[in-house]
Amino acid sequence: GSTPTAQTGPVFDHSFNSEEGNYLFIETSLPQSEGDTARLRSSLLNASQTYCVTFFYDMHGSSLGNINVRLDVNGETGDPIWTGHGPNNWTQAAVEVPPQPSPFHVVIEGVVGSSYYGDAAIDDTCFEKNPCGASSKIGDVPPVQSMIGK
Repeated sequence: GSTPTAQTGPVFDHSFNSEEGNYLFIETSLPQSEGDTARLRSSLLNASQTYCVTFFYDMHGSSLGNINVRLDVNGETGDPIWTGHGPNNWTQAAVEVPPQPSPFHVVIEGVVGSSYYGDAAIDDTCFEKNPCGASSKIGDVPPVQSMIGK
């Protein structure tokens, strides 16, 4: 179903296009404030492997924040390697993650915008052990290890 604040999130999930489906979203109403974040962190990934991280995102409202993809290497979360801002319908993102100097986590981050009119949602997240666009899909990496707030 839709998010709690009217006119700010998807009405249906992406997978089933149904009110009964599920997706993850960041609620931007109080007590949230501009710049607050919600983060999903992957399991520890192989440093020598290239990955393609795909997901669908929907951002709806008049004061949107961002959805970022970052890498956490050795406990340090770096600058975004991908940033999404809008639109208000399910759109697919494909983020290629090259090999890193050591094992790492992928972090998908929702950032609160300037007011409560701007929820962001993600659905159907997949990690593939291939560059984006490669024909062979493995998709066997558990995508989410933990949720970190504010």
